[in-house]
Amino acid sequence: MAGKTSASRVVLITGAASGTGRTTAQELACQGAHLVLLDRDERVRELAHALSGRHEKEHQQ
Repeated sequence: MAGKTSASRVVLITGAASGTGRTTAQELACQGAHLVLLDRDERVRELAHALSGRHEKEHQQ
């Protein structure tokens, strides 16, 4: 994996709706990683929506 940036990675995060999973998702999204978010908690949809909105804004600038 040497030489790969976060922007060139697809990352699967379980437990993404809260706690460490949520924080990890936010950090990796800031680094440009492509995320697959999983959680039993429906709040994962809100996070996915918020992170995809951030991604769209960055690409419009």
